[in-house]
Amino acid sequence: MMSSMKLQSHSADIGADLALTWENINLIAVNTEESLFRKKTVTRTKLLRNVCGIAKAGELCAIMGPSGSGKTTLLTAIGQRNSGVVEGEILLNGRPVTKDLMIKMSCLVPQKDLAIKSLTVIGTSTIHGKFNDGPTLLPKEKE
Repeated sequence: MMSSMKLQSHSADIGADLALTWENINLIAVNTEESLFRKKTVTRTKLLRNVCGIAKAGELCAIMGPSGSGKTTLLTAIGQRNSGVVEGEILLNGRPVTKDLMIKMSCLVPQKDLAIKSLTVIGTSTIHGKFNDGPTLLPKEKE
């Protein structure tokens, strides 16, 4: 079960009605092996199976699970930043989101230790956002 709570933010009025939904997301990794002495082998592994969810502007959404359960895989599939085959629908306010639009409007903070441990989630996101040259931040918000 996914739960959420309202957050107060200085930019809460921007896009307050936005809702990102993902429906029946399947991610298939395709691995191709070639050898001089054998036929080309193609292996398909389903990493995500029929995953659905919603994230609304101004609410905190938690995706929780043990290590290796697919949390990062899900986020890269939703953010359309993976090399596998993604099936299903990713919608913004009920309309399909293109890969180009998703990359322009979103930011995925890497799982590596690029986060400063003494910062909050909001602080970490703010710092990463300042280095993003995308059109999502207004000039006065970048300062």
